[in-house]
This record gives sequence, C-alpha cells and structure tokens, in this order.
Amino acid sequence: MLTMNDEMKETISEIANALQTVDLLSTRLLQNLEESTQQAVDLEGAAFRAVRAMKRLQPREKKKR
Repeated sequence: MLTMNDEMKETISEIANALQTVDLLSTRLLQNLEESTQQAVDLEGAAFRAVRAMKRLQPREKKKR
C-alpha cells in the first residue's frame, strides 16, 4: 500500500487546483473562439454587402462598338 507524506499530498492538491484553472480557462477560451468565429462570419457578410452596394453606385461602362 502506498502511503503519502505531507509534501506529496500538498503537491497533488496543487496539481488538482491548477487543473481546475486549466479547465475553466479552456472552457472560456472555447466560448470566446466560437463567438469570435461568428463575429468573423458576420463581418465578412457585412463587408460583402457593402462592396455590393458600392458597385451599384459605380457608373456602368459603355459598350464599345
């Protein structure tokens, strides 16, 4: 049977606490990345609509005969 001294118990506790922080931060990061991805999609759509609107304002080229 393995017996743990106080230093080993303290180290395991420190690792467990650090892993909880890793879990929390990775969850937050994933949520932020998902939100950023959606914002990038929205931005791309808005830019496309703006370019399309500006092109409508450009004078049409006259066909050469």
